[in-house]
Amino acid sequence: FGSSTGNLNQVRTTGGTSVFVDGLSPTGTYYFAVAASDGGGNTSVSSAEINATNLNNTVPGAVTGLAVAPSTAQPGIIVSWATLPANDGTVTGASGAAGCDFNKPVNRDLGGYDLFRESGSDPDTDPGDELVGPATLTEAAIQHLDTSVVACRDYTYDIRALDACSVPGADQATPLTATYTTTTLPAAPLNISATESSASTNSVFWDRVNTDVNGVAIVVARYKIYRASGIAGVPPIISSYTLVGNSITESFVDNYGAGVGGGGGGGVGNPPPAGEIYYYRTSALDACPNESALSIADGAACAFDGLINISPGNGQTVYGVVPIDITVSGSDSYIAAGVEIFDSSGNSVFGPVTTSTTPFSFSWDTRSLLPDTYTIVARVVNSTGCTKAAFSQVNTVTTPACCLSQTGQDLVSDNRANSNIVVRLLANLCENNLDATELTVTFNMSNSQTRLDDIRWNGASIISGQNHASPSTFTISVTIPSVFNGGTEQEVTFDFDRPLSVGDGLSFDLTYAGAVVGQQTCSFTAAITDAGVIAVIN
Repeated sequence: FGSSTGNLNQVRTTGGTSVFVDGLSPTGTYYFAVAASDGGGNTSVSSAEINATNLNNTVPGAVTGLAVAPSTAQPGIIVSWATLPANDGTVTGASGAAGCDFNKPVNRDLGGYDLFRESGSDPDTDPGDELVGPATLTEAAIQHLDTSVVACRDYTYDIRALDACSVPGADQATPLTATYTTTTLPAAPLNISATESSASTNSVFWDRVNTDVNGVAIVVARYKIYRASGIAGVPPIISSYTLVGNSITESFVDNYGAGVGGGGGGGVGNPPPAGEIYYYRTSALDACPNESALSIADGAACAFDGLINISPGNGQTVYGVVPIDITVSGSDSYIAAGVEIFDSSGNSVFGPVTTSTTPFSFSWDTRSLLPDTYTIVARVVNSTGCTKAAFSQVNTVTTPACCLSQTGQDLVSDNRANSNIVVRLLANLCENNLDATELTVTFNMSNSQTRLDDIRWNGASIISGQNHASPSTFTISVTIPSVFNGGTEQEVTFDFDRPLSVGDGLSFDLTYAGAVVGQQTCSFTAAITDAGVIAVIN
């Protein structure tokens, strides 16, 4: 049989006079012919062709065995169900004693499952209810870990099956409710920023909290906003803050001059005392409620239009000499920036240092620090003298994955006779010196006769001989100085014996050793993306 006449390229065998043909497209016309064969392998002439259209005339049955339970391995709720055994509707003659599908199979055209959820009520699989997980869970799925739930909040689940044509079956008969509990606190909010939004309101913003204090992914229910007054530049002690409102989003408007209420938040009280400003801290809560520690404070000293971004970003792992870049998006003119870095105990390990040169960049040497979580505090000053802060928490490690990084620049061939060049720029981010000892090159060229003639490191040849095939391994002796120790970026050039074409590329593994990191191997790739242009794509 096949999907076009005269092209019957698929075969099913049977000892009887009928056969169930599965594995077809959900819709479409198929052509069939029958031939007989004996035990000796002799086959008759095929019958005349007939055709039939595969119609979607079955509906998935209701899913059974729904069960819900809190997860013990990680925050969340485990939803499980039984594999759907059969369709609801049947095609006449498709199965059973009177039909040709004698195996009475598990649902032949199961396409997957839709899992629905509501907080505290029956979701009923209505279109307006929340769909959990992927758009459709696969037909092989028998459970789903729902991690997008708040601790100590009830969630009710319902499920239905879909066939290969996305036709849904009936709802599961009895939706089930579950919750998970925990005593682990959420992480404290980061990047709180308070600004004057009017003569009687301050706007407060912070980053969404999506982990607990151990770094495990969670969902929080709401935030509390605390306030205290103090002199600009001197945040009040933490015990002086009082609760002024709650928010389910990462923003709050404190209408301190208008009593309670106001757009996006609330607030109670009067303007701060003369000569003082309001400072704010926030906390995150689940529904148990477990409340996080308070965030770092920020004061609404003046109007500041802009969002501060820190690189490396929150949650990244760093090692060696870490470049810190501060960027601001907004309409203000930004004239200076400063950075100070604290360990997990609150001790300052770097800075404060400032710069008025844009882009705002700093260099932090982490090599003498113990592995820990460090908080980068960045402060930016606008042209009116208003200062705002942002925060990023990063983790340091004793041994990085790779000490050498690419610059990501596009580079052009030097057009030597009968040769193109692939160039890599590398920088030592780890320690004062690294000793490179081995280099393995693998290349894939459109001209299979292409050979590697030379490798030059900062212009000096580091291999001897010509006509090296792929792959080739070379013993080398190259000292790579650290960027921190005044070293320059390293230029590695690969010379081939004939011109290269768009799509030609190579990869190379570089083995090196250092006193701190020991021996490591880094891998890199590069390819030609346009005529004469070499682009690093690792």
